[in-house]
Amino acid sequence: MNFIIEEKDGIFILRMQGELRLTEAPAHSITMQKLVKEQLELGKAKFILDFKRVDFIDSYGIGDLVASYVSAQNKGAKLKIANLSLKVRLVLNYCGIPKIIEIFDDEESAVKSFR
Repeated sequence: MNFIIEEKDGIFILRMQGELRLTEAPAHSITMQKLVKEQLELGKAKFILDFKRVDFIDSYGIGDLVASYVSAQNKGAKLKIANLSLKVRLVLNYCGIPKIIEIFDDEESAVKSFR
């Protein structure tokens, strides 16, 4: 998994590329939750997780996503998802993620939702 970090209009955007799976995440690697927690410690309060280039997610990836969301919630921050592929969207739907985390079709809609 590769991560690209960007900030736009005071919103922390985490662009991910690859597969969110356990075999892609050795113990010493950077994870979504680690990156979100680092930004929370720096005072960031608005997050978009951009899944545009994520083509697979397993239970480890879902756990990392939920842990990131919980970390944000515990600090009073907002975390949203954008740009899901159909395959990843189906997996997240089966897990009930849309009931707890806002999902947007594109980044622009997610950014506007913070206003």
